This record gives sequence, C-alpha cells and structure tokens, in this order.
Amino acid sequence: MVRGLSIVQAKDVRVDSQVHDVSTDLQSGVYEGGFKLWECSLDLVDYLKDCLPPGGGWALDMGCGHGLPGIVCAQRGFNVVFQDFNSEVLLRQTMHNVKLNVKLNDNNRQVFYMAGDWNSCVESLGTYKFDFILASETIYSTDTFAVHAEIFNQCLSPTGIALVAAKRFYFGVGGGSTEFMEYIQGQTSLKCRKLSSFNDGSSNVRDLVLVERI
Repeated sequence: MVRGLSIVQAKDVRVDSQVHDVSTDLQSGVYEGGFKLWECSLDLVDYLKDCLPPGGGWALDMGCGHGLPGIVCAQRGFNVVFQDFNSEVLLRQTMHNVKLNVKLNDNNRQVFYMAGDWNSCVESLGTYKFDFILASETIYSTDTFAVHAEIFNQCLSPTGIALVAAKRFYFGVGGGSTEFMEYIQGQTSLKCRKLSSFNDGSSNVRDLVLVERI
C-alpha cells in the first residue's frame, strides 16, 4: 500500500525474461525500468495528493511504469494517457493498478495507454494538449532532455504545466534535475522552477521541478 493506493508490484507480475532482465533496472532500447517502483514517483504522488484539486482536463504520465501519479490525476477527475516504453509494463502492471484504484465509469473519465519511445509519442499525440504532463525518473540521461522539451512544447496546453520528479544527479549517465533545469532555462519557449526537494539521508537528493511555457 502506498499512501492510499493499491499497487501490483514487479514481484507479483509474471515477467517474460526476454522483456525484463531481473539483474538490471535498465536495458537501453529494450527495457526502460517500468517494472520498478521508483522513489521519485512517490514524491510526485505525495505532491499531487496534497496540491491537485478535483477537476477535469487531461494529463499525460510519461514513462509511467506503475502509473501512480497518473492514477492520482484520474482519481481527481482527469482523463489520463499512460505512456511507457514497454507494452508489457502497461499490460501486466499499469492497467492492473488503474483497475485497482480508479472507477472508470465515474464522470465519463477516459484512460488511454500508449507504448513506445518518446519520439514516437510526439508523433502519436499530434495536436493533443495536456493540462498536466507528469514525469518521474525520466531525465536520468542528458540524451533525454531534448525530447522532453519537444513534448512539453508540443503537448502542453497554453496554461498547462509539466511536473518532473528526478534525482539531482544520476551518477555515470550525466542526467538529473540540476542539468535538466539548466537545459530548460536555455530554451526560448519554456521556463522552470524547483517546487521542492527531498533528502531522506539514504539516497541521492531528489527534486520536483515545474516546467511551463514562457
């Protein structure tokens, strides 16, 4: 149980060994960590539970994995697109978590699932506009920064915001919230600010960053 949410975890899911090598959290271009429950997604869940008012609109949960931030949005009345690199993650984990936590027949709420990399996500979403774009542990490499900015530019509504939860540094791969904020601040169409930081003393410092249009 995660603060009021029921979840299916990787240990409860039968996983094809060709899809997920249990000895690693990441196989670039093959498996992107969706079966693991990452710390920053819980930071984002706590923020949304405290700060997201009931309402409506659309939310995109990028690299959703367990889908917990998107589930909180659905519970508050939003239509949600859950996106993950691996279709197996969506089928075997995300969908089950949504079923456990969201009454989809309430208020004509809609939920969609999208598998594939973020570049194909940009193409598939087309002209869709989101009030919230949620991303947890997705900026682990500097190589991901540009496609995040592209998705924010294309898919945020004029008043929409992106909430990016990430560790301050991802050692060995060059990503993290510090470098990501520097990248966004160098964009002509986007701006960002840090909402909060988390330091539990047992892991890397984590940040929650808000990105919006200029």
